[in-house]
Amino acid sequence: MSRRRLLKTVGVGGGAVLAVGAAGTGIRGVTNGAWDSGQGEPYELWRSWQDAPRGPVLAAVSPRSSERREIGAQPVGF
Repeated sequence: MSRRRLLKTVGVGGGAVLAVGAAGTGIRGVTNGAWDSGQGEPYELWRSWQDAPRGPVLAAVSPRSSERREIGAQPVGF
């Protein structure tokens, strides 16, 4: 096998693998709704929050949340 034929075969094979991978990614994205941004159940909460009944607001506050931390320090789990 000549070098030219080997490079041509590798190039065509690589292009085919790339095309199949791109098609697979596109199909999976369509199936999972990746391009339906701003629609569906996850976004309903953001649209309907003003229509929700009003009640007392509770906030979870930790006394350690206002402590000053050093830059680069590990995060602290509460």
